[in-house]
Amino acid sequence: MKFDDGYLKEFGVEYSAVVPFSACGIINERRLGVLKKRLEPKSVIVFLVPYYTGEEKRNISKYAISKDYHLFMRVLFEYICPKLSEKYGADFCGMADSAPINEVKAAAYAGLGVLGDNGMLINEKYGSYVFIGAVYTDAVFEYGEDKTSYCVHCGKCREACPMKDGRDCLSAVTQKKGELSEDEISYILQYGSAWGCDICADVCPYSKKADKTPVKFFYGDRTPYLTRDTLEKMTDDEFAERAYAWRGKAVIERNLKLLQNK
Repeated sequence: MKFDDGYLKEFGVEYSAVVPFSACGIINERRLGVLKKRLEPKSVIVFLVPYYTGEEKRNISKYAISKDYHLFMRVLFEYICPKLSEKYGADFCGMADSAPINEVKAAAYAGLGVLGDNGMLINEKYGSYVFIGAVYTDAVFEYGEDKTSYCVHCGKCREACPMKDGRDCLSAVTQKKGELSEDEISYILQYGSAWGCDICADVCPYSKKADKTPVKFFYGDRTPYLTRDTLEKMTDDEFAERAYAWRGKAVIERNLKLLQNK
């Protein structure tokens, strides 16, 4: 049977496709065990949620400017999974960023974008500024062929990367707990990042012409330029709704303190 993407489109999701679960390589056995307690997966509905809202002065990654996208995904899953279950007479379970499969490769297999040299999925309309979501089901749908393809290998992402010496990426440095080395501190100061890094995506020819997201969620309650004062004024509940909350407040406080004393 064919999959109807109507429920996803109600949330502004334009790009989605169904792939066989057997074609998705397992990268997290623990998460697979969690999923199998819910259902025995036969198909995966892979979809993209664009989040780019335009250029502006910022010191955090674009994806972290709005509230945590997991809040959006939670509402989406709570709505569409029961609807799909009723429509197809099967079980459906949504996961995002905590999946047993490599979601980037699954989305490339589905033809939702190309695989970039920076390891990211690059969509023709929204560049790399997309979140990947997946809904797992024990229903069997019609599948297309493997559409995996790759970027043009222009090398711009590799040339622009702050950490060409084989070390971890700048985004990982900004999310590291505890004390940083002198080199790590110098990277944060040099690039002015309090959280995350978009450099490899920003220089990509595909992302340079990315459209703004049609999803209203990403235009509300935004903090593109985070300060220690802004952070201190957040209640615990407000902080918990931010993407940088998952590492605890001490990490982002440390980074902001470093930048303030620059």
